[in-house]
Amino acid sequence: MRITATILLSSLLVQTASADYYTEFIRYEAQPEFSRIIISSETIRGSRGVDHFRLKAKEYELKNMFWTRGRTGESKRIKKVEFMDGHEITTIIQIYPPTGRGQGGAVPNCYLNLYFDGKLKANFPIGYNHRFNLLIPKIVIHAQEKMIEASFNKTEEGVVFNFMNYGDEILIIQDAKLKSLKTKEVLPGKVRISSRKEVKELRFVDEGLYPPVERKFSSLKPGKTMEFRMAGPFRIYCEDLARIDLEVDGKKLLRSKDSESGNFKFQYQ
Repeated sequence: MRITATILLSSLLVQTASADYYTEFIRYEAQPEFSRIIISSETIRGSRGVDHFRLKAKEYELKNMFWTRGRTGESKRIKKVEFMDGHEITTIIQIYPPTGRGQGGAVPNCYLNLYFDGKLKANFPIGYNHRFNLLIPKIVIHAQEKMIEASFNKTEEGVVFNFMNYGDEILIIQDAKLKSLKTKEVLPGKVRISSRKEVKELRFVDEGLYPPVERKFSSLKPGKTMEFRMAGPFRIYCEDLARIDLEVDGKKLLRSKDSESGNFKFQYQ
């Protein structure tokens, strides 16, 4: 009896260990013939598939399959731009592999920013999110129909839509749920940035959303102007802030040096 029990226990332990051998990746797939883009969080299980993917991870990136469980610190920022049915669709995927530290350190953190004709229309985690204990495994952008369809595990329907033809809304996380809300309520502030002189690179980070939204601009010629909405507060990273003019809600902001930190801050004129 003892021998039988020992063999059974050993068998169960081997099965459990084998079943837990997996890895994950995010797939980006543009399908212009169907006027849609599909972004999904996917899993590979079993030693043969997992070991093969790990070994060939860089090669699979060329096929738009991005490993989310790479080594600690190997974060990725993937930007994809598609032109479909007269619309420009920009997708930014940010991947932060597991850190192995703290609560939730065993899972990756992956985020999605989606711009439709230059306007932010979706900003939320993709895949499993430990902070809110939610799962968003798949997003479909229908270009011709101007619609975003996001699978979500905390609704009876299992999906949340953003119908862009019927109103100016944005898909975000609020109260630990994915919701489509009016853009002016989510992003009440209007930002206008103008370059006085040439600017090699400028980053604007809106910290009022989760995840924070980072907008990157490069090679800005004198007189170039960018306008967009934000939640706020925000940070700006630029080689020389004197090269730009900044307005928020129609009010010009002036830069001033913070004597304590040595950094610059903006104040209303």
